[in-house]
Amino acid sequence: AWGWPGALAVAIVLAVCAALALEGVRTRFDAERDPARQVRPGDLFRPANVAAPFGLMRAEPALLLLTSLAVSFSVVQGALFSFTVTYLVVDRGLPLAEAGLAYASLQGAGVFARIALGWLADRTGSATRNLAVQALAAALLVAWFGWLPERPPLLLACLAAGLTGFVAASWNGVYLAEVARLAPPDRIVEATAASGVVTFLGYMAGPLLFSVLVSASGSYPVAFVVVAAQLACAAVLQLALSGRAIRGRAPSE
Repeated sequence: AWGWPGALAVAIVLAVCAALALEGVRTRFDAERDPARQVRPGDLFRPANVAAPFGLMRAEPALLLLTSLAVSFSVVQGALFSFTVTYLVVDRGLPLAEAGLAYASLQGAGVFARIALGWLADRTGSATRNLAVQALAAALLVAWFGWLPERPPLLLACLAAGLTGFVAASWNGVYLAEVARLAPPDRIVEATAASGVVTFLGYMAGPLLFSVLVSASGSYPVAFVVVAAQLACAAVLQLALSGRAIRGRAPSE
């Protein structure tokens, strides 16, 4: 209706409105803030301050392992978000509008699943194990999504994309909550910052890796299988090492 400048302007207005709405409750979330503490621009780039969060993550093996799983998830999610429409149009022969509907199904399912799987993690009390099992399911569905038939029916494309998005694009909230649980209570912010920075490297690497795989192999399905395989490996590692840690605990723990 308004072209890309109008669409971008709407997005900006929504972001500003959200910030203004949060201002009314900001003091509740900033209860631990010390107004007397000065933060200078130079503090942000001081080597010790930059390195401290990463030192914390290295000292917490469970946090490091969880972050590695999150990186694998983000590689898959970054590739899906960047190439789903291109894959469906260029490689599977779907019209652009139908590919857009499939992509919307992927995104919409991921939004709903974040709430549903967060609820499930609370009820089972095993968020890390849930994430590992979810990663295995995501790996299988991503590989299947990459092998859709030529010109798949719209219903099949939307179903495959929706199921894939349900498990491959819904891990973020549970992951962040688990980072907060594993971190020392007085260093949750640092742990979240360090783990988040490393995880976002996966978002950057995912599309790059996927495009290299497509160029090298000449095949979108092969690229999907490779990114799915690395996620499956991370999930198996998470399950194996988590189980070993549980068996190795003393009875008093």
